[in-house]
Amino acid sequence: MIAVQSSHGLMRKGRIMTEEERDNWEDGDLLSISDTAKYLRVTRQRVYVYIKEHRFPLAKKVGNQWVIPFEDVRTVEVKPHGRPRSDSDE
Repeated sequence: MIAVQSSHGLMRKGRIMTEEERDNWEDGDLLSISDTAKYLRVTRQRVYVYIKEHRFPLAKKVGNQWVIPFEDVRTVEVKPHGRPRSDSDE
């Protein structure tokens, strides 16, 4: 597994964020696309869709990277996406 630098230290790439790690964020923190995806438990691509849909009104592009204030992330409503599952799919 590859370790990557985040604003709260080293995290393993692709690992789901634990509840303890989720509680480490506070208002005023800026999250990357990856950190936002881990916090919301969605894909990075879904975060880009949310940015395009203006669900993060305070998100800014700094250079070639997006930063998203934690206030926006904790208040966003994550809706299920994709095809609804039927009982026979399980």
